[in-house]
Amino acid sequence: MSHSTWSTGLCGCCEDPCVCLITWCFPCITFGQNVEIIDKKATSCACAGLIFCALYFVGVPCLYSFTYRSKLRSNYSLPGEACGDCCIHWCCLHCAICQEYRELKNRELDPSKGWVANAEKMNKGEAMAPPVVAQEFELEKEKTVLDEQGLRIAENQENSLKNRRKLAESTRDFKKASPEEKLGLFNSLLKGYQEEVDNLTKRAKFGENAFLNIYQMLYEAPDPYPALASIAEQDLALSVLESENRKMKIELEEFRTEATRLKNQQATIRRLEERNRQLEQQMEEKVKEIVEMKQRSLAEENQKTLEVLKEREQSLQDQLRQAKESVANMQKLHELAQSQLFEVRAQSEEERAAKQSEVNLLMDEVERAQTRLLSLEREKGLLRSQLQSANEETGSKNSDSVDSNSFLENSLSAKEKIISELNMELHNIETTLTNEREQHINEFKKLNMALNEKELALEEMKKELHARPTAKLVDDLRKKVKILQAVGYNSIEAEDWEVATTGEEMSKLESLLLDKNRKMEHELTQSKVKLSEKVSLLETAEGKIAELTAKVKEQQKLIQKLEDDILKSADQKHVSSEQDQNSMLKVICNQRDRFRTRLRETEEEVRQLKEKIGVLTAELEKTKADNVKLYGKIRYVQDYNLEKVVSRGSKKHAEDLESGFTSDVESKYKKIYEDDINPFAAFSKKVCSNFCIFLHHRVTYPGVHLSLQDVSFKLSEVGFEMVDAIANAEGISISSVSFRALFGKGFIGNVPVMLAKPQTFMNSSGESVGAIVSYYKIPLKQVLLIYDDLDLPFAKLRLLPKGGHGGHNGMRSVIDHFKGSRDFPRLRVGIGRPPGKMDTVNFVLRPLNKQEREELDFTFQHGTDAIRILLLEGFNRSATFVNSARSMEQCS
Repeated sequence: MSHSTWSTGLCGCCEDPCVCLITWCFPCITFGQNVEIIDKKATSCACAGLIFCALYFVGVPCLYSFTYRSKLRSNYSLPGEACGDCCIHWCCLHCAICQEYRELKNRELDPSKGWVANAEKMNKGEAMAPPVVAQEFELEKEKTVLDEQGLRIAENQENSLKNRRKLAESTRDFKKASPEEKLGLFNSLLKGYQEEVDNLTKRAKFGENAFLNIYQMLYEAPDPYPALASIAEQDLALSVLESENRKMKIELEEFRTEATRLKNQQATIRRLEERNRQLEQQMEEKVKEIVEMKQRSLAEENQKTLEVLKEREQSLQDQLRQAKESVANMQKLHELAQSQLFEVRAQSEEERAAKQSEVNLLMDEVERAQTRLLSLEREKGLLRSQLQSANEETGSKNSDSVDSNSFLENSLSAKEKIISELNMELHNIETTLTNEREQHINEFKKLNMALNEKELALEEMKKELHARPTAKLVDDLRKKVKILQAVGYNSIEAEDWEVATTGEEMSKLESLLLDKNRKMEHELTQSKVKLSEKVSLLETAEGKIAELTAKVKEQQKLIQKLEDDILKSADQKHVSSEQDQNSMLKVICNQRDRFRTRLRETEEEVRQLKEKIGVLTAELEKTKADNVKLYGKIRYVQDYNLEKVVSRGSKKHAEDLESGFTSDVESKYKKIYEDDINPFAAFSKKVCSNFCIFLHHRVTYPGVHLSLQDVSFKLSEVGFEMVDAIANAEGISISSVSFRALFGKGFIGNVPVMLAKPQTFMNSSGESVGAIVSYYKIPLKQVLLIYDDLDLPFAKLRLLPKGGHGGHNGMRSVIDHFKGSRDFPRLRVGIGRPPGKMDTVNFVLRPLNKQEREELDFTFQHGTDAIRILLLEGFNRSATFVNSARSMEQCS
């Protein structure tokens, strides 16, 4: 089998300096491009590059790369062996990859465009490879030989089948025979099997020889299919190119016609500008008319407001007069109640003294009655004793003294009766005394209750008296009304204010208020006109940007199509002449240069429009803020007359001060104004504006785009791990997504913070960080950025209040989006420089060992403590904690 030769040498790297430089810096890129073409998309460029990088870190990439060199040799019949390929890749890997790249390129393939762009050329390249030299092949002669061999093979098959049947019958007979007969049949049966084996051997040998003869003749014969397929594809490509050439000519004529039409559009632009000026003049006249109408309506509303204020003042004066009369009546009632209270007290004291004297007299009578009763009892006892003695002395004298005894008995019974009467009288007196005492106690309780009721009524009257406005308070209220009027129209001069607040010239105050209203109306109208102009300019700019962007994309597609057509036309063999090719190529190149120039101009115009949009957006925000403040002042004046003039929830009176009817503009600014005074929204903004911590979690390097979401923890994710450690330590959940970043809100100590992890590449981190800081209006002093740093030793921290980017692309992007400001703190986490000549990309993507991970875990804990100190005790304490020698020793 003959071989073609390599079109380029192993050491010819300088033939393509660009590919040589890329291969020496990033061999995985060139190798992946080669593999995708050689393997016909079976292995993608990215997959091959990642496998190559992994083996490159291990140090044996040649064990993987030399296999595709062998496939390349096999595809294009290039000389060499697998062992030699392995040795070449082991000795000079970069030179071998460059040689393979150049070999594909010399075969009219472009590995940088991938398999899809080279699919058509692949079959074409295989067909155009150097042909294999074949031996002469006489088909008719060989057909006769093959027929003979086929007949012989068929005959051998039939003979073999017959012999097998005979052997089968002999075997059955042998099995059925008796043991004595088997000894005689065994030799013949064995001989038959031996003959069959010999026949089968000869048959197999004959078949093998026939196959080898055919294989030897067909071994070096080329495959006609690639050539036939290439011819068919070339015919198809030729027809396609001819049709595309016709289309290109038609498009060229269209471009020329369009250029002529663009020249004619200048006159149209001038006419439109004149029409625009006329419309502006008409708009100014309409604006003036609207302003006059608004002024008249505002004057009427202000007049109504002043009348309502006067009526309210009159009603307040009437209420004050009624309050004064009520106070006077209350004072009279109070004096009358006090006099009655004093009279009741004096009367109760007199009655108490009379009752006491009566009680004393009754007690004296009771004592006298008791004394008399005792004396009578003594007399009774004495008389009884005398009676007994008299009865004992003489019995004779009984008859004589019957009369005297009866007299004495009568006297005794009379005295006993007197004693019982006195006892009854004493009991009655005691009962009467008890009743009088109880009645006196009840009257005393009633008097105390009446006294308490009078005191409570007096306290209530005093409270009501204190609650009612005094004359001084009414005067203060009148002054406050005037002050509120002046607050709503705060341009009143000092002298006019003194005159207006004295109450002597109320018409002067009204005229000042009307003047101020007119001025505010004029300012509001101007603001709205400016706002509408800015909005229209913004819409025009956005439309122009969209139009230019579409035009740029269309031109880019056209340029790409032209370049592809140029590359395809270079392969055409049937061309009219060399001169026609050169002229056509020159025309297309000139057209391409013009398109590129126009594209650069369009990009510059787009950039200017973006800057203009930024300025207009800032002015729009400022105008909106001024309108919100103006709405707040008007709302403040209206709320004073809430009950009689403007009802906040009523559609009937909630009128636009300028238009006189319910307006969408008022509802819009009402919502903004209420959001500004909402305490929950203010707290949310306070949480977001206290402190914000960002980090970078994706890295990009020239020529390589690596996403860290699909790999395990590496040095490039140090920022991720640091913020995750902070979130875990403080119990903050990072789950919400906005501004192309992951958010987490919480507290560190008593300080509200927001953790943000941008989801952009490192080189574009400023897009996310700048948008967040601009939206929440966070001061740069309260923004802390955490990022990895190659210039710091491994697992070391450095906290700085400000500084430059230091060559870090992520910091450069953030500073650019901060409008060049560098005054914001940053926490740098050291990852160290790669050892020796190791590539930086490979270094940051390498897996960490256990010791390095433990050191970083300690560093994350140390950084979390430093951030807590920063928020709770200040930057100086935190910087001392992080940057001191002791802290550096702990981190190391």
